[in-house]
Amino acid sequence: MKRLNTLLRSFTFFGLLFLGSQLLFATEQIPDYIIYKGEKYTLDIGWGHPSPLEVYYIRTGISKPFSSYSTANYRGHVATWEIRDSGLYLLTIDTKIYRTHTGLYYSEERHRPKDTIVAPGFYSITSLNKTEDNVTEIVFADWFSGVLEIDNRGANSKWNDEYKGTRYIYIRDGKVVDDQLLTKEDYDRFQTISDKDTSDHEFMAKYIIAYLNNCYLSFWFQSGMNKDALLYKDNKGIVIQDEMSPFMKLFNNNPIEYPFNWENFATNGAPVCTWSVDGDSIFLNNLSISRGLDFYDNPKIDIPLHDVFIPERFVDNKVFAYWMNGKLEIKYGREVKGEFGTDEYYVERVQKIVLDSGRVVSNRIAPCGFDTSTVRNPLVVCGKSGMHISQYSPLGRFYRDSLNPKVMPQWADGDSALQSWFDAQPLTDEMSQIQFRTLIEFVVSCEGKAGNWALLGVDGDFEYFYTANKILDIVTKLPQRWQPAIDKKGNPVDCRMLMKIDVIDGKIKLGK
Repeated sequence: MKRLNTLLRSFTFFGLLFLGSQLLFATEQIPDYIIYKGEKYTLDIGWGHPSPLEVYYIRTGISKPFSSYSTANYRGHVATWEIRDSGLYLLTIDTKIYRTHTGLYYSEERHRPKDTIVAPGFYSITSLNKTEDNVTEIVFADWFSGVLEIDNRGANSKWNDEYKGTRYIYIRDGKVVDDQLLTKEDYDRFQTISDKDTSDHEFMAKYIIAYLNNCYLSFWFQSGMNKDALLYKDNKGIVIQDEMSPFMKLFNNNPIEYPFNWENFATNGAPVCTWSVDGDSIFLNNLSISRGLDFYDNPKIDIPLHDVFIPERFVDNKVFAYWMNGKLEIKYGREVKGEFGTDEYYVERVQKIVLDSGRVVSNRIAPCGFDTSTVRNPLVVCGKSGMHISQYSPLGRFYRDSLNPKVMPQWADGDSALQSWFDAQPLTDEMSQIQFRTLIEFVVSCEGKAGNWALLGVDGDFEYFYTANKILDIVTKLPQRWQPAIDKKGNPVDCRMLMKIDVIDGKIKLGK
């Protein structure tokens, strides 16, 4: 009864699950399939409902072999499951692109269709608790705990077929613990629950699994939305994470062990943390949980660290993160308002930390834009009419007060001659083996002099930042053959510029 009362008090926070589960602005995903009592159905897959196979890779820490092949299939696979003997089993996996030790494999390579439906053993997928009984082509999914959402019309139904309800099956450690079919009449009844409804145990069982599903959706949705922060020498960066916060490593990436999971009706949500590196150690400074299904406005609840950790774990009101192992990547930059009012983050530098039981064993920072050490060829500008900037440049989001020139600066001999100059610049063997894009900011003064060269961003892996600085060295050697910007009065003016550089097949190409 206590659990039910908590449920009834908190249900209004989310609204009805069947409304919230249709995550706005998210591309509908191709479903998985599931066999239930001999019939084949579609298994809803989305941001809030990860495929149980995705959870496998989260739990194990194994790198996923699949690659996204469509905006409608970011996970890169379609799995088929079966409920049998009160358990969840993985039968087959279908994919178009997957990774091998030699690189990417395409199922239609050279226009020759290939059978892509394979048993789990093809990818060496096994149950977590391996036994002789489950080491077979069909794998017991003991790694999965969560809600399965099944369209009860069947896998071959059409969009205009009559709605027959949604089946929710709650799985815990691979075993079925609850199974409810919810009809449209049930959803309608949820709107105005009466005392008579609360005394109907069969109906309230449906109500509870509906709310459980909503909490489950909220956990995974917020896990994908939120990013942890890290403080390092007075700089605040964003921790790059996969599907969940590094805090979950404390619980072996198993949400069921996490105290604020979807089963905690009173207080549930995805963890959002602030970390800090002090000396040779990493600490947890703050913990909050985020819940809800909105993209922009979701409540956060601060969780006192003393509610989770014993006093012996604290150092100056922070918790030594003894459970942290492996690599941690942090991006530093600036957040600006994008075109549609959303926040966009422009990376200026990247940090990679390697941890061993909370101790920092390696700490590397890749230089990028707006780091004074990367600015090349300082330039004295004219400053007569203020700094101008291209109207269409993304730099305008940084420099909102800048003026737009009537004529942009140009290299005197044109873009084709500029490209020819780059074609003549040699690349090292190491640089020629990679492919990436870098953005370089610079200023052309009213006198036609270029300088203040700096990296604005790099599209690629951590190591690309170092290569980008070598590209920057080449760019700064450009001959001073610039024509200055012209303002609306016909006067030459200082102008801030952006150059896109692509490295493709061992050559430097001017990006568009």
